[in-house]
Amino acid sequence: MNNIIKTSCNIDFTKESLLVIEQEFTNEFMGMVLQRAVTKNLKLLDMTELSPIKEYILKCMPGYELIGSWASKINPGVGAGEHTHLDADVSGTFCLSINQGIIYHHVNDIIRQEILYPNDLIVWSSDIVHSVPLNENKNPWYSINFDLRKI
Repeated sequence: MNNIIKTSCNIDFTKESLLVIEQEFTNEFMGMVLQRAVTKNLKLLDMTELSPIKEYILKCMPGYELIGSWASKINPGVGAGEHTHLDADVSGTFCLSINQGIIYHHVNDIIRQEILYPNDLIVWSSDIVHSVPLNENKNPWYSINFDLRKI
């Protein structure tokens, strides 16, 4: 997969979203200290209560398996710097609250920003450099992030 795919669903994931927001978050991730916070649980979508979201993602991405998942909490004034997910084939975000989305920094210097709304699912090739703009809202942004590997 060498492109960016965005879709949205009309399934009510309110119960699952509230559960994610109640998780324990930390600014430490894989030995780094981040501005944003991520859940301590790096297999978040393996929680039985979140299986409807996991099933939706995997239904949208046939031929892939989940290798990691976590939630991000981006407080006002915080963003996420440029990075990739080279240990996966495909990475993605399932949006839980409206935000300014993800910025994709392509090799040919084209920059693409995707605004995300609740229940938006966006996936991309894991080697695409991406970042998250500063949260200029009054409330934190929440999303579930994940990595997939081709089966």
